[in-house]
Amino acid sequence: GENVAGGAEIAFVRLKYRNSEGYDQKNHLTAPIPFLGYTTDRAKPVVLGFGLYSTLGVGFDFDKDPAHGVYDNIESSAGVLYLAPTIAYRVNPRVSVGFELNIGYGAAEINQPLRDPKSGTPLGAYLETKADGFGYGATIGLLYELTPSLTLGLNWRSPMKTSLEGDAKLNGIEGE
Repeated sequence: GENVAGGAEIAFVRLKYRNSEGYDQKNHLTAPIPFLGYTTDRAKPVVLGFGLYSTLGVGFDFDKDPAHGVYDNIESSAGVLYLAPTIAYRVNPRVSVGFELNIGYGAAEINQPLRDPKSGTPLGAYLETKADGFGYGATIGLLYELTPSLTLGLNWRSPMKTSLEGDAKLNGIEGE
């Protein structure tokens, strides 16, 4: 038949950041991790489908505290959203093989304070970057039905390199 599944998980990322000037704050980033999938077997013995999902990215968000050397929020986030068109073929009543194209859209942003590399003294300047791009990969799989309610599967997923392009700027630096 046809199947649809969707939803989201919520990740509560809790980190702590301290510096030598007395900054001591906890992260306040909460990230949704969505997924959506659809399959149909109208073209039996072929099953067609697609998935839209995200892996857990990384990130943090710390509030500014100028009294302790942090003059702007410290932020970073990176993640990939995947679109995965899929085709599977039922070889016999117990064995199916499948192929999935993985199309990934990645994005990353950073707002990071700069410090003198030798002394560690805050420079009052920030590096801001924003970048995004696409990556491609594939997954192949084999599914064996041991019983009507128990299956065994194997899959291989290729690596995916997502090439990001974007902008970077330095704020708060004067002179050469």
